[in-house]
Formats: sequence, C-alpha cells, structure tokens
Amino acid sequence: MKIKLKISNSLLTIYKNLEEEKNIIIEGKKTIREILHSIGVNPLLTPIVLIDNQKVSMEYEISKDIEITLIGPLMGG
Repeated sequence: MKIKLKISNSLLTIYKNLEEEKNIIIEGKKTIREILHSIGVNPLLTPIVLIDNQKVSMEYEISKDIEITLIGPLMGG
C-alpha cells in the first residue's frame, strides 16, 4: 500500500532528517504506531494523527492507500 505522510513543522523541528511530505510503501495491514516506528518517529511525540481531517488513534489499522497527517507537540502560552 502507498502511504503519504504529511509532517507538521513542530515534528520537523525535532526530526530534522524528515521532509514535509514522505511517501512510503507498506506490506499488509499496519497500525499508525507501527508506521511511525518504521520511519523513526516516537509515537509519544505525535499527539495528533489525522486521516481525512479526523483524529485517529495510534492503533488505527491502515489497509489501503491513504494520506496521514502527523502533528507534533503544540506549545503556547
């Protein structure tokens, strides 16, 4: 399956080796957590994962070509 990852600026400041968009191919069903581990991203640093503008859990299983948005830690004050 083809997975397109869109990675937020907050994650890009942590993972300087990543680009704003990353395309990967996975074999069989994988959870979001497994996909994050495969690209070297700690799931604890990705509090928000969106598919079709809907928040999904780390245990959400991917079973088709899809676009996933990864949003890192948010700060403010």
